[in-house]
Amino acid sequence: VVSTQSTGTTVITDSWIAKRYSLSKPAVSMFLCLVGFGLGTMYTMDVGLFLFDAVDHYVNSWGMIFLGFMECVSVGWFYKMGNQFKKVGILPVILFNLSYLGALCLGVIIGLSLNSSDSFRDSYSDPSAAAGGIGFVVGFVVFLIGTVLSVILFIVTKNPSGSSEMMWGVWGIVGWHGVDRLRMMINGVDNSEWRPMNWKCELQALLKPHFSSIFFGFFIKYLIPTILWTLFFTTFRDDVTSKYSGYPIAYQIVGYLIFATMLLLVVIVAIFPRLMVDPKQSGEESFQGQLLWILDPVLPEADEIDYDNESEIYGAMEDTVKVNPMISTAI
Repeated sequence: VVSTQSTGTTVITDSWIAKRYSLSKPAVSMFLCLVGFGLGTMYTMDVGLFLFDAVDHYVNSWGMIFLGFMECVSVGWFYKMGNQFKKVGILPVILFNLSYLGALCLGVIIGLSLNSSDSFRDSYSDPSAAAGGIGFVVGFVVFLIGTVLSVILFIVTKNPSGSSEMMWGVWGIVGWHGVDRLRMMINGVDNSEWRPMNWKCELQALLKPHFSSIFFGFFIKYLIPTILWTLFFTTFRDDVTSKYSGYPIAYQIVGYLIFATMLLLVVIVAIFPRLMVDPKQSGEESFQGQLLWILDPVLPEADEIDYDNESEIYGAMEDTVKVNPMISTAI
């Protein structure tokens, strides 16, 4: 409770709303304490223990897994997407991203559906492993086909000349560019010259435990989202087919509502990220102008760097742009 209240206070007081209206930390902390007290009264009733158990389950088994999945997707698949658009074009990137999402959904649906079938379970000594294997194979084939089509589309639209341009084009589609930017920030604290995809820098990242290695990008973009997505829908299926702990639906609804609130907040900020930015940055003076600026969805944009020169991305040669020596990147 204390950690949650402290975290909420810090997030609110650091926001542009608190700074604009001079909201003090004690005032925000008092407000959150009162809200927490009001919401916590339901746990003092005779059914409080059941409600607490249900809320704890849905927040952790649904909400936190879903948030973890969305964090990985936002960093691995959306952050710096504008750079991919500029390098290989919009269509190959969109097709590749949709193929991953489609493969993930299809694989999980097939695996969970087969595992729920009585006839399928009777046919295998370990039906869970068999269903998971079939779902994985189907998903992987769909993903592989989507990847090949994305590369073909890149070749047709960009007509790369030479194996080097072809290689960087493929990496432009399948690579983890957003995660590499974060790695440059993290590793750049110790080594301001650190760059991703440079073998000396990558070797340094592998040998130093406080550095983020190249595996970090693979985990964030591919491995972790796949595992979290599977865990989420496995839990979702179990809770839908058989109520959690056998509690009546009235107790389950409280957990549903909390998860729905978390989902709504994530979706709203994902569509309108400028909600997290001070509208004064829009340059608009009127309230209506600032509101329209906030409600204007932000499309991915490329950095102000010449991405036709691969050395500027991966540090094979000296950068031609000025960068902050502490974060070692231009964002």
